[in-house]
Amino acid sequence: MNCYECVVGAGPVRAAVGVCRECGAGLCTEHLHIETVEMHRPAGMGKSTTDLPARRMVCPVCASAEATVPGPI
Repeated sequence: MNCYECVVGAGPVRAAVGVCRECGAGLCTEHLHIETVEMHRPAGMGKSTTDLPARRMVCPVCASAEATVPGPI
């Protein structure tokens, strides 16, 4: 699979190494945004977060869209 961003852009086409969690587009290492997120799980009265953060991969379009979402009113 090729990187979607490379295919629609004007640069060289690279092989995809990951998939955007939000839209499902295949992404190369240049276009892949890797973030860490705290995982939550139901735990009753105990600890509800994991000790290690999880990896989350998104494309530049989804990363940009999430950055511009307004906060709560």
